[in-house]
Formats: sequence, structure tokens, C-alpha cells
Amino acid sequence: MSHLTELFSRQRTVFHPPGIDTKKQCLEFLSRSFHDWNPNLKQRDILNALHTRERMGHTAITENVAIPHARAPSLQAPAGVLMLLKPSVAFDDTHEHPVSLIFGMLAPESANDQHVHTLRELAQVLSDKRNTQRLLQANNADQLWQHFSQMALVPTT
Repeated sequence: MSHLTELFSRQRTVFHPPGIDTKKQCLEFLSRSFHDWNPNLKQRDILNALHTRERMGHTAITENVAIPHARAPSLQAPAGVLMLLKPSVAFDDTHEHPVSLIFGMLAPESANDQHVHTLRELAQVLSDKRNTQRLLQANNADQLWQHFSQMALVPTT
């Protein structure tokens, strides 16, 4: 699963970003982060793509975890942003799925199979509550990245 550690990186791992109290603010932060990483990506286009995907169904996958994701036409390779939020943010209309761990992902428009495979693999790692608890207990961005990179390298069954 080493490709997860290529998709996400320490440079794009964020610990308790200030000013994020809503899902909308979270998606705006992700779009800014992706734009900062790759200025060829238009922040507005990324945000629109993330909102469009969320309207299809919220991306909270387990307790405390969401994987907001979208496709970007001008993107050459997939990229991710890992965030630990405090406080948790509601990721659905009923506020029944508050999340603290955000794995934002962008994929090239043409990466159908690869994108689905990556989402499945990430969901499999995060479905183990021991993994999510370990990530939630991180004390800083370095520790968050270290925990994630270790679990991403362990083969799943």
C-alpha cells in the first residue's frame, strides 16, 4: 500500500487548522490546500468539484472519518491532504456523522480504476477502529503523518 504514502504526504498533513467549524469551511480549506500545492489547479474549480461530489452523497465513511474526493481535469497525478480537525465537523445533513479525520483526495479525470482502487484501499485501512483511534490521538502533524504512513504500509487482508 505504499502508493497511499505517495498520494498523501507529510507536507500535506495538517493538524487542527484554525477556523474550520463546518463542512463548507473544510472543503474550502481543502480546495485552497490543493491550489497551494498545484497553482495550475483553480481553487474555485476544485471547490465546485468537491461540492458536486458531496451532493451525490456525503463522504463520511466511518465514525470520525470522511474522504471528500473529486476529479480535476488538469491534474496529472492523484494527490491527497490529510487533516485532523478539532472540533469535529458534521459531514451530513442530519449531523449524525461528525468527523475529525479528513482524507481529501483529487484524481485526474481519466483515473477511473485507480481512483476507485485507492478509495477502497484507504477505506479498508480506516475501517479498523484501532487505526482511526491511533490517528485521532496524534499530538501534532508529524505524529499524525507517522501513524498514517506506518499503517498505510501494512498489508491488509
